[in-house]
Amino acid sequence: MASKDLRASGTILLVLAATVVASCASPASGARAVRSAGYRASTRTAGFPRARTSRAEALRGYPAAFVAAVSRGIRFDPHGLAVFSSSHGRLLRWLVRRAPDPVPVSVSPDGRWLYYYDQDTPASGRCPATGFADPALWRVPTGGGRPRRTGIRTPSIAFSPDGRMMAYTVSSDCGRVIRIVVRNRRTGATRRIILARNNLRGNNQVGSAQLSWAPDDAHLAVAVTPAAAINALSVINALRARTAITARSIPPCAGDNSGCLDPAFDLRGRLTFLKWREEAVTSSFAEWVTRWHRGHAVQLFRLSGEQAGGGSASIAVDRTGNAVLLKGGIHLPAIWRWYRGHLRLILRSTASRVAWRPLWIPRRR
Repeated sequence: MASKDLRASGTILLVLAATVVASCASPASGARAVRSAGYRASTRTAGFPRARTSRAEALRGYPAAFVAAVSRGIRFDPHGLAVFSSSHGRLLRWLVRRAPDPVPVSVSPDGRWLYYYDQDTPASGRCPATGFADPALWRVPTGGGRPRRTGIRTPSIAFSPDGRMMAYTVSSDCGRVIRIVVRNRRTGATRRIILARNNLRGNNQVGSAQLSWAPDDAHLAVAVTPAAAINALSVINALRARTAITARSIPPCAGDNSGCLDPAFDLRGRLTFLKWREEAVTSSFAEWVTRWHRGHAVQLFRLSGEQAGGGSASIAVDRTGNAVLLKGGIHLPAIWRWYRGHLRLILRSTASRVAWRPLWIPRRR
């Protein structure tokens, strides 16, 4: 399972997830519902308006395009970011070319901006003792244009569905303390939540997190993996919590030799994530795309051995929760699109062009 902590962004995951008030849609055809006991998140919100999925938006289908990191060949050099059709996988346009290993992190809720960082660019201000430093965050128009610095140093950022709230991770004291910064973009109010306290001489250090906002603008999903076999998925109110260290994992992700990655809330407050489990005795490995809502876990589909790619798979979920991009592959990455119960291969990498880490581009509102 060493590959689990070598995923594209190198981010380390913990999930602070929450359930919001919303009606749960019926499982897709063939999906299996699992009732998880012992946990029931509060359905009360913090007074913020909830983003809703309109019937018209739900009927429009999956987004027309997605962005992915691209390299020319298996040596991953040079690097770039490009937009692809989600129907047939055709490359539509380049956004960034010949960059030093750009890693896509997030797309703005209105679909206008892609946020990314260059993981091979030497970061200024590195700690002399550990060499640790947060990378500079960039953004580029999804329609094409010049990249710009955001003025923030972080490998992870997320926006609430209505664009009001923002969250990202920052480090201090040479990586000994990792925090989540929560900011109201309308009022400027900012607070910090302790994500991890690291012993730099030990193992299982947390460096960052993968984030996703619930539509109530209050709850946050954050995935952290300090080691290959250590994952946590918890529930926290990002407007009140002071620390995430003591948060408990939700039942679907609390078992031994298992974990949950790539969490994403949709507009109904359902949390979709990639769940994996490894049997220590038989050394067998399995992964599912799972949805969690109001105490219920629903398995949307199980990954094949090719799709799991030995533990290197990743997913991205659109704002309606009806469409999932799956990146997997044992030898070369491939990208599948799951939509309302149907899984289809749309992009297979070649020796001359490798694509990975896909993110949906939301339809313009």
